[in-house]
Amino acid sequence: MPMLLYPAVRQFGSGTISWWRSLREVLMKTPPSRRKARLHQLLDAMGVFDRPHFIVEWCSWPFGEDVRGRWSEGCDDPNGLRREERSGNPGNSVDLREFVELFQTHGDVKVLVLHRGLASAAWSHKEWDDGLVEHAKVLALFNDYLTRVLRKFDADMWRWVAYEDLCEAHVQQDFSAIKAIADFLGLQRGADLERVFRHFRPSRKDASSEMSPENLRAIRRVEEEKCQTWFPSAFPAQRLLAQFSPSSGKVRKLLQPAQEQDQSTKDSQMGLDPTNPAFIQFLASMTEAQKQAWLAICESQADPEESAILITRLQQLLSEYQVFYLFTLFPPPAVYCLGLGT
Repeated sequence: MPMLLYPAVRQFGSGTISWWRSLREVLMKTPPSRRKARLHQLLDAMGVFDRPHFIVEWCSWPFGEDVRGRWSEGCDDPNGLRREERSGNPGNSVDLREFVELFQTHGDVKVLVLHRGLASAAWSHKEWDDGLVEHAKVLALFNDYLTRVLRKFDADMWRWVAYEDLCEAHVQQDFSAIKAIADFLGLQRGADLERVFRHFRPSRKDASSEMSPENLRAIRRVEEEKCQTWFPSAFPAQRLLAQFSPSSGKVRKLLQPAQEQDQSTKDSQMGLDPTNPAFIQFLASMTEAQKQAWLAICESQADPEESAILITRLQQLLSEYQVFYLFTLFPPPAVYCLGLGT
């Protein structure tokens, strides 16, 4: 997460090292049996032992476009997880377990895991791995990998944060909430991270509405089958910014019947204040199809069965990020709730 670098540089100055090519050569191109010695040589040559340093290494699993055929079957491959664990570089990336073991000899190691819903994560590289659903299954495999590794770590050395919670904190303009991440990482200048977070811009990709309904259903089936075993479900206490997660999967809806009104009145009818900056940002993120689907829900209150059908339709159109927006924009006293699983 690049925004971590600003407070790190403010605190450690030139002792801040990130995206270190020489370190990646040690971790990814050196035989595992030689990595410990090579790492010590590298740190010594850089003067890391002479004064405090802050070394940032961010990784993804899998990484890059090379040799992806090795894990192309994703979570459908019963031997995939074991093979990647034994490879020395699972997913053509850093061996996280080994990384922690190597660096614990030299300093305090903290692992911060950024989690995202499977549909949105797969959509980011939808052209990889022979197709969107196939790519989602690959990501599912490496969620299995991360969960296996994280289970072996001491609880005080790692945390996870949901991308959607970061977005929600930003929507609520609760920029000071990011201090929880600074505190965990030992960054003393939390105000500097808060300053950077003000300029955070959430992704505008709308995975749920842009992919086909068939692909969306297939990916959600994978997620439903696997998610209870993944680290977010297994370790809820390790979650940072958990206060920005919705307490229940429900979308709120106004009681008043819809009439023929001008647009600003209809917006208020939907529980949206047209003068609210958060609403303006939310509206800008919506496609015309999404707006029409939501308005249709507000106009169908007399028929619960029809409302349920329309809510399902809206669920397919909205992205996870947009659903988080809704929880911020609707005033509780004016609404009642209809179930909407996310």
